[in-house]
Amino acid sequence: MYNYLSWGFDLNSLYDVIDQECNHERTAFETLIRSILETEIYKKEKKVMNTLEFDEDMQRIHSLEIQRIRFVIDSFQRNKVDRYIPLDEIRESLKNGLGRKWQIDTDSIIDQYLKEEKRKKNAHEEWEGKRGKEESYDISLYHQLLNYKCGNSIKPVIRQSLRNFFRFYRERLQEKEFADLIGQPPEEKCKWMVENNKGVLLRDQDWGKIFADIEYEKCSFARYYPLMRVKLDHPCILDMARGIVLNDELYRYCMDMADPV
Repeated sequence: MYNYLSWGFDLNSLYDVIDQECNHERTAFETLIRSILETEIYKKEKKVMNTLEFDEDMQRIHSLEIQRIRFVIDSFQRNKVDRYIPLDEIRESLKNGLGRKWQIDTDSIIDQYLKEEKRKKNAHEEWEGKRGKEESYDISLYHQLLNYKCGNSIKPVIRQSLRNFFRFYRERLQEKEFADLIGQPPEEKCKWMVENNKGVLLRDQDWGKIFADIEYEKCSFARYYPLMRVKLDHPCILDMARGIVLNDELYRYCMDMADPV
């Protein structure tokens, strides 16, 4: 259909080449009509929608939403014919060529198609609006917390999640085990961290920093102890925990907004 219309053939001539046997498969007519409309010859200006790229965090958090929006975008990534035929002329042509000859309700097929396209367009614009708002924050994804700098703006929903998580994180300091460990030598604290690590994956240099802090700064154990006591069973939780233990500026930010323990 793309080639047929791109090469300038008259739409009214199309019906002369349709196999008469199509009368026995009426769904083929709807496919034909939709394939004509998908070339967007009824639009004077063809808008090209850019394909969106999603990082791993968005894949994990918004997987269903992303699948939906990808379907919408893919629907617009079609071969658009650089040609214009007014919609009224297309309606009349299809009605004369298919409607009268094979009793096909061409207008209802066109109306349904246009309704679906409008719904997809609205969904796309809604998603673009959400992306625009997210991009207005310095931190709009959880994994970006690791790179937080003093003064960065954080997306409100992430900020609230971080505050809630940090409150829970700090509540682990009320445990008897922490009270028993805080007075122990640095070697015992580091040994406890190693023995209780159930899969917190950090670089060697990160562990080196943690152990150095514990050795030279007694109070720092309060920062690292909860890491071995919270369940890091979700990517967002893991991102927040990693940010707290590795990013000094984020840790200070959390301490500033934290409730007293």
